[in-house]
Amino acid sequence: MLYAYNQLVDLVQNAKTDFIKSYITNEEFSKPAQTYVDAQTKFAKAVGQNVWDFASVMGTSMYNFNPANAFTKPAKASAK
Repeated sequence: MLYAYNQLVDLVQNAKTDFIKSYITNEEFSKPAQTYVDAQTKFAKAVGQNVWDFASVMGTSMYNFNPANAFTKPAKASAK
């Protein structure tokens, strides 16, 4: 699933890069614009990875959840 998300991010960001290369010919404007698109790409992929990690942890937690033990108090450790 993360692969599809990254593909979508790349599709949109590559379209922005192509637009910059095609229509912004002035180097003074195109370099900062491309730097901004690159930063957006890194951010979007980091967000996707964090959401994927969170969903994986939550899914694993729900799978391993045991309602019988959910509301019991942990046993106290005996002091020696």
